[in-house]
Amino acid sequence: MVEPVIIAIASVMSWRPQWPECGLAWIEAFDSIPLLVIVEVMRDLDLFKEQSIARYLSMIIHNNLMKVLDPPPDPKPARKAYVYKCGPRKPKVGQALA
Repeated sequence: MVEPVIIAIASVMSWRPQWPECGLAWIEAFDSIPLLVIVEVMRDLDLFKEQSIARYLSMIIHNNLMKVLDPPPDPKPARKAYVYKCGPRKPKVGQALA
């Protein structure tokens, strides 16, 4: 492993200490993240200083691991629209009709 990868993983471990406690799931989650490829792309883009690659890589790792280890909850079912039981409202005296 290269230095930015090690620093980035250590940062993620400090942000989310519960993730490494997941054991094998934590390790398997990294299978879907091509760490060395990402670092090379970051270097090739020439947008990042060498000293900052680890910081931005840790954000990338965190976002990818969050999808696996902290998936979003299922969306709540849509609420039913309120239906007036008494029929349409009657206009008040003096109110203009639409």
